[in-house]
Amino acid sequence: MGSRKEDMRYSLWGGCVRDLILKRTPKGFDIVTSAELKQTNEAGLLEVYTLRVGILAFHKALSDQPRAPLLVAIFCLAVHNGGDMSEALNIARRITKPHDVSFQELSEPEDKDYEVLNDEVMDLADSIKRVLSNEYDD
Repeated sequence: MGSRKEDMRYSLWGGCVRDLILKRTPKGFDIVTSAELKQTNEAGLLEVYTLRVGILAFHKALSDQPRAPLLVAIFCLAVHNGGDMSEALNIARRITKPHDVSFQELSEPEDKDYEVLNDEVMDLADSIKRVLSNEYDD
């Protein structure tokens, strides 16, 4: 079998499938693959898996404690730009489109100063780290 992505098959297995069907947050993910470890590295599947786990941790942290849309935007922009909080704040403050109120993970918008927002962004980052830590301590 070559290292082409189409030669590999992978699927979710176990309790996470049940949790996803029941619209619960899975405690963990079991992935079964037909590929060897070298193939998954070459195909970039480990990076895809890592990204998905990160997104689920982000969602879990927001589900546990909803955050203001501006705070979420600053966090995402800071992750994208390598951690420049000042730039992230400047960009996020220019967003004028109202958030979708159907997202329960978002709280009502609040106007806060830079220091408070910075502290809350760091708190969100710590929440995500705790989610990840709890997932792998079991």
